[in-house]
Amino acid sequence: WASMCENACVQFSNAAHAQGARLFEQLNAATKKWLTNPTKNPGLAGGALKLSHIFKWYGVDFVNAEGSVQAFVKQHTGWQVADGASLDFIPYDWNLNELNGKASWSGAVEAAPFSHGLCIFVAAIAMLSVPL
Repeated sequence: WASMCENACVQFSNAAHAQGARLFEQLNAATKKWLTNPTKNPGLAGGALKLSHIFKWYGVDFVNAEGSVQAFVKQHTGWQVADGASLDFIPYDWNLNELNGKASWSGAVEAAPFSHGLCIFVAAIAMLSVPL
């Protein structure tokens, strides 16, 4: 899934992942790095929170993890995000899914794409809020 999600999703370390608390440290670090990357999540702009379209597709998972998308972002970035900050989702770059020049995307469907990478990402993020 890493090649499909290479530029749009969380980048994990090439190092072996530890168990327990160390794994959560690594997931938290990867989440913060991805969230604070302005090419993926521009952040606060004019009172609105500009985020990857992933937050629109999988918003309920972030709400379940922290109570709201805003709270999730605040928890994992340290940004001063107002609880009621409006959300603005940047377009997802479907060209990132292209393999050997053979991919196509009409953009006609607003539904979330099925991808194991995004599912793994969302599951990993959801685990961050589970007490050990």
